[in-house]
Amino acid sequence: VHAIAFSDDVEPPPNLRRLFETLRIVIRELATPLPEEPVGVGARWAVARSATQSGMRTVETSEYELEAIDDGVLAIRVKTALTAPEQTVQFPGAPEGLVLTLTSFHGWGQSRLRQALDHLAPRALASRIEGQFETQADIPGQTSGWTGAFRHEVELVGEPAER
Repeated sequence: VHAIAFSDDVEPPPNLRRLFETLRIVIRELATPLPEEPVGVGARWAVARSATQSGMRTVETSEYELEAIDDGVLAIRVKTALTAPEQTVQFPGAPEGLVLTLTSFHGWGQSRLRQALDHLAPRALASRIEGQFETQADIPGQTSGWTGAFRHEVELVGEPAER
């Protein structure tokens, strides 16, 4: 899923827009991008994806390596880098006059997954992404900045449900 669009004459409420954006992100994260041409064990490919979440534009670059194929199930290793340009971030419900600037954002991580060719979601996934960010908040008469770190770990085990 690359985009969710609404017709020009329909403006959904903000909570419905957020729901569809979250759904698009979840589907995109679960779907493993595979090369269009046939590949074998040892093949490598890279995918860059842009996303906007919570008002922040990011770029994710992932390098994939096919480690094994067993009965139509692929074992894939993924190395990921996350970046974001310096940008002003808009949050719904933010106080009037607040200007929040993301000044630095870098992340990295690694995943291993088992992907059946006949399913959208992986059969198993272990992923760890971590990184650091710096922000600056400006409100009339006051400026402050802070740095932070993040770590996101996911483990999904089990077979997708048959339909």
